[in-house]
Amino acid sequence: MAITLYSRPLVKIAGNPSAAWLMAWVFLQAVLIIFVLVASAFDALTTTTVWIALLVIVATSLRWSKPRIELGKTVTFGSVLFSAFFAFQLFKCVFFQEFTLDAQTYGLPRLGLWMNYQSVLIHMPTEQINIFSNEWNGEINALLYGIAAGNVQGLMFGNLEIFLVAFLSICLLSRQLGASRQWSAMVAAVLSTAPVCLGVAGTLKGDLLAVPAVAMAASWIVIYCRKQTAVSAAMVIACCALAVGAKITAVFPAAMISIILVYLSIRGRSFLTLVNGALLSLVISLAFMSRYIANIFVYGTPLKRTANETVQAGVATFLDSSRFVARMFIRSSPDSGQQFGWLLAGGFGFSGILCAGLLIYQVKGKWIDGMRTALALGALAALGMACFMIPAPPWSFRYFVPSVIIGVTAIASISFRSKIAAIVLSVGAVLVIFMNSQYLIRVGEINANSSFGKSLQRAKHTSPVERIFLSYPPLRKEFGFGKIDIDGETPLTIAVHAFLNRPSGALVGSRAQNRLIYFSTERDLFEAVKAQCFDVIALTKFKPIPLENTARSALLENGYSIITDGELVSVSKRNVSCAVSTTTERS
Repeated sequence: MAITLYSRPLVKIAGNPSAAWLMAWVFLQAVLIIFVLVASAFDALTTTTVWIALLVIVATSLRWSKPRIELGKTVTFGSVLFSAFFAFQLFKCVFFQEFTLDAQTYGLPRLGLWMNYQSVLIHMPTEQINIFSNEWNGEINALLYGIAAGNVQGLMFGNLEIFLVAFLSICLLSRQLGASRQWSAMVAAVLSTAPVCLGVAGTLKGDLLAVPAVAMAASWIVIYCRKQTAVSAAMVIACCALAVGAKITAVFPAAMISIILVYLSIRGRSFLTLVNGALLSLVISLAFMSRYIANIFVYGTPLKRTANETVQAGVATFLDSSRFVARMFIRSSPDSGQQFGWLLAGGFGFSGILCAGLLIYQVKGKWIDGMRTALALGALAALGMACFMIPAPPWSFRYFVPSVIIGVTAIASISFRSKIAAIVLSVGAVLVIFMNSQYLIRVGEINANSSFGKSLQRAKHTSPVERIFLSYPPLRKEFGFGKIDIDGETPLTIAVHAFLNRPSGALVGSRAQNRLIYFSTERDLFEAVKAQCFDVIALTKFKPIPLENTARSALLENGYSIITDGELVSVSKRNVSCAVSTTTERS
């Protein structure tokens, strides 16, 4: 509601209601990130302060604009189809948790830490916390939902909002490139419901935000081409910053759009307009790039990368990644139905097949014009640069998808030459969306290794954290649920040594009530145990072997009993409870 009210006075500036709504959304994203940073500085990122901030935003929107909402004159068929997907994703967010290994190893632990410490300015010397430390815009969006809800289930709604914004952003871009109102909505529905987008929308990862951010930047560059104003230049810059702050791999399409922006400014002799736009967007862009700024103080460099995030630029990487992108353009996932599911390994699926057909249709017709050509070729160049630098493991298509989305939207935003072509392609689009819908409920790809109905029945009667175990029940036993009240009313202080690919997310508790303290080595952990008191100690295992005698002796000598010693983790409980005083480095 607040975004809609804020957007109404912006229609004259943006040129149309859709652009104005997205403009207001970008502005409020920056405001919320600034709020999170300020609250974090005082350890005041609580449910109360979040709700106060949200109520202030709503109250100011009522003063900003009269509370009158105008609905569109017609409802597009594409928006109706997307609404069905959105409603189903909303239903899933209420009952299902993310079960991917990424969520359990670093996604949920990091968000849980921020919720518990009431601050995002937390640093611990472990890869669990430091991996992907260049991007947090999408995670902050999820964090606000989690804090507002008061539990980790709320985190799931962050990407649901971004899923909606992705649809609206692609729709706006297609419309700006000349597609009709009905067809632009259909294009947006086809692309936003591709398996790669559907999958990430069901996770806690911030990758999805790069898609609408880049699409909005492309939309505003089209607007800037028509009328070069400081506001449109500012929106291009701000959206590029939002994209790069959400996923560093979005730097390639963002750079491509920035080059077009500079070229248009030079060609139109409006370089001063570009400078004014940069100044106008300065605060918002700094907010969106805040993680890079924080990294300077924590790591001494804005671009902190862990060992498994290294760039491998070269011809061999280009060839391998190009083949991978081409394969995934018309596939769903190489891991579909397995333990990882397709959530992080989705491709373009049936959406890619339709887009290939649209490309053939375009080649036979007259479709080339200035901005569509610039965006299509620019997206291809950005994709080529990404392929040159980024290796392509099976789950990596989402790294390339922002560039793909821009290029495909430029190709698909067409004016039909005949009614027959319009009917055939529209029917094809509907079939593609219908076939993509199967990925929503496939066995093993939601939250349990059973049918959707059975999974739902189990999820309804369990806590948010316990829903994690529906996909891998042995984890419940390994974490000692039932023997240790990890998800109880009384918060626990838990010392954790976790390898990067070993789960520890369940330890945060359903309300992120437990205080986790991560250690980079077992030696550091046991040194801390001598000086401090922890309720629980969790040691993850690199190999599925029993706990070593030295570790057992150290635990017993310091008053801990080993509760579980499984293949992935060993959990110990202190024999006598005590208060703990702990400190954590602040970034």
